[in-house]
Amino acid sequence: MSNKYPPTDAFAEIVSALLGEEDRGGRGSPPHLVVPTGFREIDETLGGGIRTGQLTLIAGVPGVGTSILATDIARAAAFRGNVRTAMIAPDTPLSEVITRVIAAEARVPVAHLRSGSLSEDDRRRLTNARQSLEAAPLWVNAEYGIKMGAEVVLDTVRYMTGEPGARVVIVDGTSQSEPDNRSLALGLRRLAHERRVAVVVVSKCVVSPKLSEGLPSLDDLREYQQMADLFDLALMLRREDLYSRESKRPGEADIDITKHRYGPHRRFVLAFQGHYGRFVEIEPSS
Repeated sequence: MSNKYPPTDAFAEIVSALLGEEDRGGRGSPPHLVVPTGFREIDETLGGGIRTGQLTLIAGVPGVGTSILATDIARAAAFRGNVRTAMIAPDTPLSEVITRVIAAEARVPVAHLRSGSLSEDDRRRLTNARQSLEAAPLWVNAEYGIKMGAEVVLDTVRYMTGEPGARVVIVDGTSQSEPDNRSLALGLRRLAHERRVAVVVVSKCVVSPKLSEGLPSLDDLREYQQMADLFDLALMLRREDLYSRESKRPGEADIDITKHRYGPHRRFVLAFQGHYGRFVEIEPSS
């Protein structure tokens, strides 16, 4: 580390990275990396996508699709961006995480994969997607039934981000780390900065009557209510049809940027394809 003040070498690193030049400082990874989420309007608002060195929150009520949205971001990074990506799911069986990725990527219904009842079309799609599924730089660590407290989660992130490790880390489910959630979030933020990785945390909101009328806010967080200050970006998810079968917006989901430390807030609408376990952009009407 340089003893000079100010540390002017930081400018050289960032300018070189912006120009796409080789890392001249010998530090291996660039100072920051922008990772597209796979959703055009969201990426435009975020200046290209989520960034390494930052901590992102995805939150919503149980069943709304927060894990699916996080998986979509992981797929965009690994399959489209070829960015090394890790998914850590302490509360979910490994087979469920893998099934979710396969269904969304190959466009094979989740129910068909779970039951093993694949149609000829399912088999064709799965065969066509097989090479990309096997080659993608996506690692999954799911330890369902095994206690993963805050320190274990942090140790897992350290291991998976070691050189040449993941640049994007999804931590989906942290109920086993309670009551140490603040220390976990603080530790994840430090690792994001030190390891130059983008860390995305999935959390659940308290179910309350008011959530049927509007998008959740940071005040509704079940696990992270007292630590909203630690997140650089917060994405809140809501589906109106989750509350009413007579919804006039079936299959639509609202995503609200309720916190953006370095940019604007905005609301987006996506289509929810539950049978494939994914969200997609709504095609503009002609």
